[in-house]
Amino acid sequence: MRNSKFSTFAITASIVLTALAGCGGSSQMAPRLSGQVPGITTQSVRQARAQGEAKAAGGLYIVQGTDSLPEYTLPDKKNRGARCSDSLPNGGVNGIAVDAHRILYVPLSTGDVLTFGPDCGAPGPTLVDPNSDLGDVAIDNKKNTVYVSNLSTGDIDVYKNGATSPTGVLSNSQYNGHGYGFGVAVDRFGNVFNSGPAIVEFPLGHNKGSKALALSGLIGPQGLSFDSNDNLLVTNEYNIAIYAPPYSGAPKQTITTQPFCTYSALDSNNKNLYVSEQTNNAVDVYAYPSGTFEYSISTGLQRYVQGLAIDPPMKTVGSEFRLRARARQSPLH
Repeated sequence: MRNSKFSTFAITASIVLTALAGCGGSSQMAPRLSGQVPGITTQSVRQARAQGEAKAAGGLYIVQGTDSLPEYTLPDKKNRGARCSDSLPNGGVNGIAVDAHRILYVPLSTGDVLTFGPDCGAPGPTLVDPNSDLGDVAIDNKKNTVYVSNLSTGDIDVYKNGATSPTGVLSNSQYNGHGYGFGVAVDRFGNVFNSGPAIVEFPLGHNKGSKALALSGLIGPQGLSFDSNDNLLVTNEYNIAIYAPPYSGAPKQTITTQPFCTYSALDSNNKNLYVSEQTNNAVDVYAYPSGTFEYSISTGLQRYVQGLAIDPPMKTVGSEFRLRARARQSPLH
């Protein structure tokens, strides 16, 4: 993927992200709107943005233990199957993420994070990771920052403002540099969380003040996510443990999943919880917060599900884009 010639749209998608980031740059940054990149114009950037925002909200993205990443339209109670699929190189994938512009980020277990445009779009720039065995990826849309957890080091690699190589590292002293960092998530305040032998919080995405959360009731914490009330959801092998702020002690609620689960994600209404499971090659759907099982999505899935992501609310995409673009006097307007 590193030597691929990306389409104009793929490069454009990267520029949309970078243009929102404002000033600053380095040789490791993705291309910017400068008039020096062939085929890139203000009009093409607007078209890419429109394509991303026009995509139907509620898309479900599933990574399975194969070389494909199918995209589904929610809700899918009739189990109709994927609307399209992205092609991936052979090798494992752990976790995926989708940003506010519906760009997909796919971390390979062998290293590097691939990106794809909306609606099974063209490949975009690759985020080159110096390490191997990646665990998960999370996006802070407000800061235009990508966080990638690393199972081999236990650290989180940080990519700011469209960079394709790490601009920083969050070091997790709880893991003593011996790996185990798995799930990664960012709350709405910009705090970063990493799962492993303990769940560690990095306040506002900084090493300073990082701490292991004193949580009980965890067996094997993996994927992390948040609901609209800032509750922390932890996939815990055979259940989802839910912790209320300030995240200490026993979970306030536990949703039993039965099959072994790795990641979970809530839809934009916080009414349905989607859980990737490795027993029946499916994504199971539970009513939230009751935890009542509703149905499974399995059509088109031949192997165990390694990760999933759901589109953010449409209103967040449009309003946040306009706000940030005006604040930075982006050339898109």
